[in-house]
Amino acid sequence: MYELAALLTNVVGVPYHVDHIVAYANGGVHHPDNLVVMRGDYNQRKHALRWFWLERMFGAAD
Repeated sequence: MYELAALLTNVVGVPYHVDHIVAYANGGVHHPDNLVVMRGDYNQRKHALRWFWLERMFGAAD
């Protein structure tokens, strides 16, 4: 998966990441069946969106 991400990054010119389908922090395993290659900006946006909703539900962290 990491080789594919590196290859896509080099060929397309846009960073690609390896991401867990079920988050490792939520019990997901670090196994090829639980990994996906995705554009880095999509991966970061997904992470930012998760924090946005947590802050809306529980208030901003101090």
